[in-house]
Amino acid sequence: MPLDVQKQGQHESDSLLAENKLFCASCGHWITHHNWKTSVKEAHEHTVFNPAGIVFTIGCFLDAPGCWATGQPSDQFTWFPSYKWRLALCEGCGKQLGWLFTSGNTLPVFYGLILNRLRDKP
Repeated sequence: MPLDVQKQGQHESDSLLAENKLFCASCGHWITHHNWKTSVKEAHEHTVFNPAGIVFTIGCFLDAPGCWATGQPSDQFTWFPSYKWRLALCEGCGKQLGWLFTSGNTLPVFYGLILNRLRDKP
């Protein structure tokens, strides 16, 4: 394949990724991409609640490079059996955006991100 065709394809790919970015609603830091959505328990989106009764609508993503995970993995009150969770915080402002879930199963890692804490533009 000629080099200019490869560059054009790469440019189109970069452009598509740029269009599909999701950002922290608080500070505008880049978090993930729409095209990294995944299904867990047969759905991308889940409505869940924590022990305090606070309800969240989360979306599952294969990766969220704009987040950092903190805390020890816990299986207490997990919404996904066999998965442990850690808090996922925005690298830009430190606000909690969701949770990183890990397991030894076929899909070992995914992020459950609180959808109303993300937006399409910085």
